[in-house]
Amino acid sequence: MPLKIAILIVWITVAQAAKARAELCTNWSGTDTVMAAGFVSMATIDVILTDRLLRSEGQEINPVYGEHPTRERLVGTALFSVGAGLAASCIAESQWRAWIFGVLTGIRLLAVHNNAKEAGALTVAIGLHFGF
Repeated sequence: MPLKIAILIVWITVAQAAKARAELCTNWSGTDTVMAAGFVSMATIDVILTDRLLRSEGQEINPVYGEHPTRERLVGTALFSVGAGLAASCIAESQWRAWIFGVLTGIRLLAVHNNAKEAGALTVAIGLHFGF
């Protein structure tokens, strides 16, 4: 499955989850929604960079993925982690959501930083340029 199609599936799944969340988690604030979008965005960028790193003969350092994960494993793990993060935040009391999304987004940001550092400066198709 091409990575772009897999990422499209991730975003459609997240959109459907957000629609369902609106019915289940009615006490979300605007900040919660923005932080959830940041978390999902970092997860997506992490998958894109990890895929590019692996295609350029790099090595993944995330022990969850393994050294040379397949695209299916990358996308499947991302879907699981995004779904678990959104579910945890939906179940959590409102005062904990910022902490949950802050920690999850920070972990993904660290992964993006490490992938960019491993591969050098990478230009991502979504228009971001990372150079560390």
